[in-house]
Amino acid sequence: MTHCTYRDTLYYFHGAGVSGVKLSSDRRHYRSRQAYGVMLSSHIPQARLTPIDLDNSPQNKLRTLTGTRTNNNDVQTMIQAAAGLDIIFPKKIRQLKQCSHWVYTAQQRTKIPNRTNALTGNLIVFGTAKKPKSFLCGIIINKNEQDTVEYLYLSRQIIRRGFMNLNHPSKKRDSHGRVLNTFIKGTSGGASGSIRYLAGRRFFSYLPVSSLLP
Repeated sequence: MTHCTYRDTLYYFHGAGVSGVKLSSDRRHYRSRQAYGVMLSSHIPQARLTPIDLDNSPQNKLRTLTGTRTNNNDVQTMIQAAAGLDIIFPKKIRQLKQCSHWVYTAQQRTKIPNRTNALTGNLIVFGTAKKPKSFLCGIIINKNEQDTVEYLYLSRQIIRRGFMNLNHPSKKRDSHGRVLNTFIKGTSGGASGSIRYLAGRRFFSYLPVSSLLP
C-alpha cells in the first residue's frame, strides 16, 4: 500500500480470511494525490514567527521577576520590587525582618485591617491575626476593571505572581474564564503549612505605604 491514488484498473486485496475484494470503479471513492495534498496543507495555520513585544512599563518589568529564585525573605523581596515602582522605604522600615513586624508598625499608626486601598505599589497581606507569624506580604502591581488585584509575592524562595478578587473570594475564574483568585500557600507555622488557599479567602489587609512611614 505504498501508492494510494486513483487507477483505471481495479484493486484486489488478499488476506487470510478473504480471497479477494473487488472495489467499485466509481471515481468518487478515490482521491488523487494532488487533492490529498491540498487537503493536508489547507488547514494548517501559519506559525507566528515574530515575538509579541511587551511595553517597557514598570509593571511588565516586575512581571519578568516571576519564577526567579532568591535567598531573600518576603519583606526584602517586596522592598526590591517597590523600588521598581519608584517607592523607597525609610531605613527603619527596611530593617524590619518579618511581615508581621510591618503589620504591627502599621497598626500603631493607622487602623487595619484595611480592605479598600488596592492601589499599585501598596502592600497586600495574607494570613490571620490569630497567627501573626503566618503573615505573608506581597506587593500590588496592577488592578483591572473587574477589581482583580495582581500582585507579586515570595513562596519557597521563588517570586510568584498571584491574583485576588474580593468580590468573589471563593471563585478561581469568572463566567468568561478570566482569573479571579489564584492559590497561595498557607504558612500557619505547623503541619498544615502546605495547605493551599485561594487568595481571596486568605486575605488579611492592604498595607498602604503611607502607613509604614513616620
